[in-house]
Amino acid sequence: MGSGYTELFRATSTGVTLVNSSKVYGADQVRIVNSLRFEGPRTTDNKATMYVIETFDGLKGMMVETDEKRQDPEVNKFISSLRS
Repeated sequence: MGSGYTELFRATSTGVTLVNSSKVYGADQVRIVNSLRFEGPRTTDNKATMYVIETFDGLKGMMVETDEKRQDPEVNKFISSLRS
């Protein structure tokens, strides 16, 4: 993974939103380059996943999602569609 991954994205039920501009990308416009999972030191219930993503128009950034148990099921469904 090279440099230039500066954008911040947020997953919604309809797509991945670029936080600074509210532009929305669909599943066919985003590619997950890598993902890293983090767990809290004392309990595995405290989890987060960081996704390194690229968009079809050349933006590079990351998206952090918290423990899947607390997430919106529609967001989980969208993230799953990106992994396929």
